[in-house]
Amino acid sequence: MLRFSNKNFLATTVNEHMLVIVSIESLMVNISTRADSFRLMLFTLLNSTAQSAANSSRRFTTSRLDVSVSSLPTLYCLMQCTPDLTADECTACLQPYLQYTLKYMDGKKGGRVLGTRCSMRYEIFPFFQGDPMLRIINLAPEVPPINSTMPLITVNPPPQPQSQSPVAAAPPPPEVQATTQELHGRNSRRRALWIIAAAAPLLSIFLCAILFVVWIRRRRKGTEILHDQAAANRPEEDELVWRLEEKSSEFTLFDLSEILHATHDFSKENLLGQGGFGPVYKGQLADGTEIAVKRLASHSGQGFTEFKNEVELIAKLQHSNLVKLMGCCIKGEEKLLVYEYLPNKSLDFFIFGTHNVV
Repeated sequence: MLRFSNKNFLATTVNEHMLVIVSIESLMVNISTRADSFRLMLFTLLNSTAQSAANSSRRFTTSRLDVSVSSLPTLYCLMQCTPDLTADECTACLQPYLQYTLKYMDGKKGGRVLGTRCSMRYEIFPFFQGDPMLRIINLAPEVPPINSTMPLITVNPPPQPQSQSPVAAAPPPPEVQATTQELHGRNSRRRALWIIAAAAPLLSIFLCAILFVVWIRRRRKGTEILHDQAAANRPEEDELVWRLEEKSSEFTLFDLSEILHATHDFSKENLLGQGGFGPVYKGQLADGTEIAVKRLASHSGQGFTEFKNEVELIAKLQHSNLVKLMGCCIKGEEKLLVYEYLPNKSLDFFIFGTHNVV
């Protein structure tokens, strides 16, 4: 027996939804003179098989009944209950089947009664595998007719089967359809819950990955901003330190505004020439002193410390053949060297020669 349900059917021993199946072939044509004997044979077979099945540990028995009269057939029977039933519960489940058999299967070659807790089948041919577990022989054929007071027939009348039909079944109660629809609804909800349960961790991991990437990018961007700010503030801090050291230095640290005013904002009219490290401009300070300003190119790759060391070194190297370094200016990316302007042999002559004079 196989059964599945969305309910706990083990919680009750009620044998629900019984189905009666009757063979359409009758034996009464051939055994009309021994009809009562056949009924007694069938009742004896069913009663003995029911008792054997109830007392079996498996709640299962196959049986065979032989008679000495050739006009009566050999009968085969199978009865079983669900193994969780007790012997008394199995007996109570199978008893109504005896009444169903005598009422609906009288004189038929075979029949079945199927239920959720127990089932029964008899035929005039061996329908089960192996030898029968119970064998009944030497039954006297001449017996009185069976009356309606058999000891095991004590239950209410069964449902009426459909007339002239090989399969007679009690109509299922209305709650069966409702239960089926409810089962489909529960399966759909359960499937949706499984999908949500499987997708939720993946979605969480995906969101965590996105948040982690955003956090890393913001952190890198913040670090770059701090580095840029530090790099932008470093020249100003270095310039401040240099100004504090200016009194002990050999040169003057000019303001950028002073140089711009002296060279007219590095105008083309004041351009003296172009060298490998930048152009040279002529200028005049507020006190009338003429100067030559070398504007170092931003691509020279020289940092503040290197520029400072070089300026201090040039300032110390005073020689008659060298143009005098008067000072310098540094502001942001601007690095300027301020030389003495020579009207006769000017800075452009010493730096660029006669071919590059503007």
